[in-house]
Amino acid sequence: MLQESFAHAAEDMAARALAEAQVEADQVVAATVAALDADADLLDAEERAAIDAALAHMRRCRAETDHRALVAATLALNHATAEFAARRMNRSVGRALTGRRVDALT
Repeated sequence: MLQESFAHAAEDMAARALAEAQVEADQVVAATVAALDADADLLDAEERAAIDAALAHMRRCRAETDHRALVAATLALNHATAEFAARRMNRSVGRALTGRRVDALT
């Protein structure tokens, strides 16, 4: 009975790890798609292709049951979008500061 408990615990941990990886993957995909919809003009064709490839890989991994592969795909998508995210932040800050005086910001 104790061994069965341990066997089920391992299965439960694997299921939980997969569920957590799926939730994070879904959030990253949704955020990436929204960012692309809003600011795709910040990307050149090569950058866009790399992000699209990372998204496609993420979606393939999401359809499987290997949580380690899904976590790796999430990290790869985050890496592929890091420069894009920085450009989006710069654009956002630029818009927020347009027309404002530096001494008015303190």
